[in-house]
Amino acid sequence: GADVVGFGAGEHAAVIRRIPLRKDDDDVLGVRPGAKIPSGHVPGQLTLIDLLYAPAVLGEDGKNGGDSIETKAAAVALRSVAKCLAAVEGLAHCLAWTSAPVDPSRLSGSSGGVVGALASAAKALNLGQGKSDETTTGLGHKSVVGIDRIELPRLGISFVAAADDERADDAGRMTNSNRSSSLVGPGGTVRLECEEHAGLFLSARRSPELDALLVGLPHSLLLEGRDGALSVLLPAVAAPRPALDRAASMSKNGTHKKDIAVVAAEEAAAVGTKGFGTDMVLDRWDAEWTRNAFQGGGGHYVYPVHGSHNSLSANSLPSALYLALLRFLARRYSDVCKLSDLCVSDSVPTPEEQQLWLAFVGVSMDPAPDACAARLRLSVAAFGTPAESLLPWDTQEELCSYV
Repeated sequence: GADVVGFGAGEHAAVIRRIPLRKDDDDVLGVRPGAKIPSGHVPGQLTLIDLLYAPAVLGEDGKNGGDSIETKAAAVALRSVAKCLAAVEGLAHCLAWTSAPVDPSRLSGSSGGVVGALASAAKALNLGQGKSDETTTGLGHKSVVGIDRIELPRLGISFVAAADDERADDAGRMTNSNRSSSLVGPGGTVRLECEEHAGLFLSARRSPELDALLVGLPHSLLLEGRDGALSVLLPAVAAPRPALDRAASMSKNGTHKKDIAVVAAEEAAAVGTKGFGTDMVLDRWDAEWTRNAFQGGGGHYVYPVHGSHNSLSANSLPSALYLALLRFLARRYSDVCKLSDLCVSDSVPTPEEQQLWLAFVGVSMDPAPDACAARLRLSVAAFGTPAESLLPWDTQEELCSYV
């Protein structure tokens, strides 16, 4: 685009490619180490997809005619994936790659570049016609979405496209729930499998029980195993805090500028509610929190879902603390009590565990009686352990308030 001021302020377009290096002369993919990168398509290359703008460009192109069926379907599929990923991470940190042929010399419009390659891939599958021409696309599965790999570096997790093999029930028949459980675009069968957790893939299954279970977990990804078992992935790098962060009124010397309990009561009276609300803010840009979370738990937590879809299981101390904090912010106090025994150990808390305990300051002044009971339950679990010194409330004062 034109740059009239000379400071890079114009509109520009670029193609970001990942090109493999050949290990020996027999390899046909990629380029030799040290060789000049050719300008055209390189066999084996992956090209970065802009999840923020590609769905809109594809959808607009579909409205303007041409291959409207294919481009509209590709736009819907991309939009579905982008919405799913945006729940756990900012799209600027979500790397989606496609192996569809992309000509770097044609960067814009529906006829070239990444957008054009995605539309062409959808067209080659005869999308909407119930057929697919795999010989044309060169892919071993129907890549309607056009995404072959997704990486979330800050969360330490990645997904790769694989054929959505049909899974049968005990009688050998495909069930309707199995057919609709994979996250796919219209007419496609691509499945995005997790590389860090073998056998799990992104799932779009929903039920009233699951919806109730995920209340208070807006930043979750639903994963499904080949046996139909579900798990919930939560990003450890997202620091949860109440929307009305009453902990922010702490002064440098540790004293309150104003009695937080009084502030909570005033706010409750002003909005006609009792106690705290359930709104929270997910801070994804706290550098220290992100560093501790990534070093400790790898940037994410995975919680197996009970077969009844009524509860989650925590398989580590930090994951239990994180889930307990989220349940507290959602005012699901009984769940906090159930998780309390999993939140402590006799070992010295790691930096990740310390910051999770300190984050409970956001709920330390919740005036609800059940909240007081939940804090006492955590205090009982932490009694006599190194975590006791990290409790952001006075246990004796909580006990007096409770009785």
